[in-house]
Amino acid sequence: MYTILHVSDLHRTGAGPISNAELLSGLIADSERAKRETPSIAPPDAIVVSGDLIEGLPIGSEEYPEDLKKQYKEAEELLVALTNEFLDGDRSRVIIVPGNHDVDWNCARSALSESDDPIEARPSLTKLDTPYRWSWKDRRMYKIVDSTRYEKRFAYFIEMYDEFYRDVQLDFPIDPGKPWNLFSLDNGNIIISAFNSCVINDCYSDIGHIRSEDLADCHLEIRRVARRGCLPIAVWHHGVGGPPLTSDYVDPATLKLMIDKGFRIGLHGHRHDSTHSPVELYVSTKETMAVIGAGSLSAGLNALPHGVNRRYNIIMIERENDRGTVHVREMNQPNIWGPGQLFESGGKSYVSAGWTPSSIDMVDQNKSGGSIIVQLDEVERLIGLGQLIEARRLLSSDLDINPEYRRLLLAKILRQSEEWQELKELLSCPRNDEELVSFVAASERIGDFTEVDGVLSRAEEDGEYDPALISELKMRVRARRTLRG
Repeated sequence: MYTILHVSDLHRTGAGPISNAELLSGLIADSERAKRETPSIAPPDAIVVSGDLIEGLPIGSEEYPEDLKKQYKEAEELLVALTNEFLDGDRSRVIIVPGNHDVDWNCARSALSESDDPIEARPSLTKLDTPYRWSWKDRRMYKIVDSTRYEKRFAYFIEMYDEFYRDVQLDFPIDPGKPWNLFSLDNGNIIISAFNSCVINDCYSDIGHIRSEDLADCHLEIRRVARRGCLPIAVWHHGVGGPPLTSDYVDPATLKLMIDKGFRIGLHGHRHDSTHSPVELYVSTKETMAVIGAGSLSAGLNALPHGVNRRYNIIMIERENDRGTVHVREMNQPNIWGPGQLFESGGKSYVSAGWTPSSIDMVDQNKSGGSIIVQLDEVERLIGLGQLIEARRLLSSDLDINPEYRRLLLAKILRQSEEWQELKELLSCPRNDEELVSFVAASERIGDFTEVDGVLSRAEEDGEYDPALISELKMRVRARRTLRG
């Protein structure tokens, strides 16, 4: 059994509604009480912090940057105190990733300039690598004009990160400026990839994103350095999927890529609520990953979802059985923690989680099927490098793979190469929410909405699609038609 304390969304402000001492005292009392509960909860062996260490400062704040430094100082002091109390001061067993609130808005804004031609720039807003940003508040288009300055928007997070891990002996070198870092837990039996899902976040962009090329690089490095048979865990900040009219979440297709690369547990925050959901990938076999979200440890009450209190998770992993238990702890009374209510488990405070054995352990070119996996890895690598013609050629070769996975890869190639007409034809009978969104997006790009109404109506009648998503897509299509006159 290996136990992880999963906290997220600390939102330290320097003058917040709950002090570090109150948090530490409450967590200690809860941990001691949890040992006597049924089922019993073991003390943590590691701590995962999935982003939003601080609240941040608005653009033009008079307290910038001094107050930003104070917020990170308070966050660091809390993490040090938790490490000293629960891990005997061993900071090598603490994993930290940034959240969208850890992005320095003032720094990002200083790297932008108002665009001279906002109409011409508008089409590129749909691309993840666009230098353009639209501000609804200002109703203006901006462009990144100082990329060196822009990259410094994580500078204060990096400063705190470097200080926290200073002189700490780690199994793998870390660099807070990289989009991912590796950590080893449980004597190498667990390997954690800490991803930065805020790589395109700034004062005007809230999209969560983990680049496919970063996943590919991380996967190849794990294969090179990790212990065979280890449990790969991914940690990032943004939630997966979100309410209508929002964009601040990671594309669910990213989880499919994670499963493909062997990850079997995913930990995130951002939504200020505790969640657990199994995610499945069908290739030659069914592979399953447990995706677990932590609530906010100490956000202000006005930042919490309606009916949800401050929360954190305790995750107990049974590595031998590829299973675990997620315990939700909740502040039901001021500064007093206890069992929470996980609504998707019928109101219980804990839920069982399971996953299939990691595919990383299956990759062996000397065994039957190994060459196919290697070729699929090569397709993913080529897509990540933007070598789409070569990726499609390899995908079109005689690879004995699941048709659904081939379809997923082809759709990815068509999106990246902007082959919108072919993408629309491929997804004209969408099979899930992701394909439905891509079908509508492709129709928008070519300005052809002739089939959209029918596809959305059939999806609505089918009952297998997210009703809120369908409603949002209908609104979007109506808006696009109005703009086109």
